[in-house]
Amino acid sequence: GTNQLAFDKEFTWTMNGTNVTSDATTPTNPDGIESISTLTRDLTIAGEIVFRCEVTISIPGDPVVSNNSSVTITALGPSNPVQPTDLTVVNINYTEATIQWTVSSISYTPEQYIVLYGLTESSLTQESDMVNGTMELNNIDESYSVVLTNLTHNTVYYYQVRSTNTEGSTNSTTGMFTTEEIIAPTITAGPSDANIFDGESVSFTCTVFSETPVDIDIFWETTAINTLPDATTVMTSNDTYTSTLMINSVDVNSTGDYTCVAMNDGGMDIFT
Repeated sequence: GTNQLAFDKEFTWTMNGTNVTSDATTPTNPDGIESISTLTRDLTIAGEIVFRCEVTISIPGDPVVSNNSSVTITALGPSNPVQPTDLTVVNINYTEATIQWTVSSISYTPEQYIVLYGLTESSLTQESDMVNGTMELNNIDESYSVVLTNLTHNTVYYYQVRSTNTEGSTNSTTGMFTTEEIIAPTITAGPSDANIFDGESVSFTCTVFSETPVDIDIFWETTAINTLPDATTVMTSNDTYTSTLMINSVDVNSTGDYTCVAMNDGGMDIFT
């Protein structure tokens, strides 16, 4: 409470009609132009609480006059968090998915959220990173999200969002999503037959279409080539990879079948 009249002043504080003046600070400069009294209370009850400060002023030769001001606050009692709702999954690919949810209100104290997920609805053993909730207890319909990583392609996952505060935790309903399937690579052009004289050079090229990174190996007969110059693999355009093996000087031991093998997490393709 603050008053700016240069007369003797008396401050009276009430909380829900009960006098709590003894808990307030002694007014500063009580007979000066400005006087200040402060009330600080530890709230032990929940609900609507009205604090009122009344100032009584004694003016010599005049009746006693008074003025008052009040403020109403709502104290939240201890309770578990409100259940997260509006669960959605976006940006699903082979190994990642983004989980989104909404929290309608903060029930008691600032909350933290994690996503529990797993391969069966009864075994959500994996956890996402922690997401901190808002510190503004009056906010409503707050939206949050977290990215799940290192998922397995073409796999069904179940998940829940768990909200935790100082009083406990509350889980959302269970949702599910399926990661995208990685398609096996396709060799669109493989090594061509060649008749080469002893000592000449020769190259073999293998062109592969793959929506995800791919490993390309070239085999001589049934043995992976590791004593000849390494094949080099480059990405020539979106989803197209080319691997070329160069043999600078062929000899009779170079004769045979050369096989291109392309592999990704979705499978393999072979061309001889």
